[in-house]
Amino acid sequence: MMNGMIAAVTALVGEETQRAKENHSEKYASMHEGHGVLAEEIWEAAEETRKVEGYRTCLIDAVHEENKAKLAITLCGLEDRAVREACECIQEAAVARKMREGL
Repeated sequence: MMNGMIAAVTALVGEETQRAKENHSEKYASMHEGHGVLAEEIWEAAEETRKVEGYRTCLIDAVHEENKAKLAITLCGLEDRAVREACECIQEAAVARKMREGL
């Protein structure tokens, strides 16, 4: 299961790397520039992680309250934020790959 997911995510990293090269440049002007871009992606991923954690807290309340409507809303929001978190992590990997390929 995990091997298939790793392969799928690795393919997405390749797609994101290519998109970044097409939309910006083939490589970073310097490793300093790449580092700055990577730092921003890491910060954005951390922000999404904090948002996921907020939904986890709401989920605990909804489970204890046995409130199906609150559960549904919370789970929908958590799923959305987790997907956004994954996207940020893919962007982190793509920046790292672009930096490595530019060496």
